[in-house]
Amino acid sequence: MRRLWLLLALFVAGCVTPDVVPTEVSRDLAPSGLLRAAINYGNPVLAQRDAATGELRGVSVDLARELARRIGAPLELRPYEAAGKVTADAASERWDIAFMDLHFPSRDQGATAASFRPLFASDAATKPEAFISSTNSRR
Repeated sequence: MRRLWLLLALFVAGCVTPDVVPTEVSRDLAPSGLLRAAINYGNPVLAQRDAATGELRGVSVDLARELARRIGAPLELRPYEAAGKVTADAASERWDIAFMDLHFPSRDQGATAASFRPLFASDAATKPEAFISSTNSRR
């Protein structure tokens, strides 16, 4: 029985992948050595700012912290009141990463299946010039 547990433990340990990120990926994501994350707290689904403490929290903050941990870089959260301010700062290089939402028209706004286009997300972790396409299978 003891051998069975040992074999099971070794099998499970072999299935775990390490959180190792190639150095060139870390440099691409945080060229200064500091990962600067734009946090849009104007969208409460993405992030919120605590009214009493000013602390940022939410899914965008959690994702930024985890990414910084995995690439081994300190994190600086750059708060923004609205998505437009985040995109306005994109060319200024004030942030390295940002989490943005997409808005699609609803059916009551006249949306049809033809209104939806393929979604694209940059695969910056491996190739900044590469794009992954996700299309609606009903089209």
